[in-house]
Amino acid sequence: MDDLLTQMNRPHFYILKDGQPVGIYDARQWAAYMEEDPDENGRRCGHTEWAKFDKPTRLSTIFLGLDHNFAPNGLPLLWESCFFYGEFTPGQYSRVLNRYSSLEQAKTGHEELVAMIDLIEDLSGIIKPELGGRYDFRWSSAPRTVLGFHSSRLI
Repeated sequence: MDDLLTQMNRPHFYILKDGQPVGIYDARQWAAYMEEDPDENGRRCGHTEWAKFDKPTRLSTIFLGLDHNFAPNGLPLLWESCFFYGEFTPGQYSRVLNRYSSLEQAKTGHEELVAMIDLIEDLSGIIKPELGGRYDFRWSSAPRTVLGFHSSRLI
């Protein structure tokens, strides 16, 4: 019960101050912060693009500003790495690859994902088009461990 009360009382909104997350309860303050340019307020901590694939491809790691840990315990999950494949348009569907509790974890996680994607030669066997232009990672005939990375981190 204490874990549930702790989860209910911890802030759901966060902003960055000097690179560190600060929990806030004011939704208007949070919204104003989130409207700022992510490169200027430090929310984007990783961005990589690849030209070697048949469609524009990028990995972006950003500070979310919302706690995405919906469990009654554990650290807040405040950063996220998303993979984009195809033409970039507002509202484009992306695939969340991982979430993190700290800036250091987010930077390291971004670098690890970049290293893994760098080893991939062709995305056509991994990404399957779906209705509405969405795509998804599927390791169709690959073993559970792909290129030394456990594929459950990508699904």
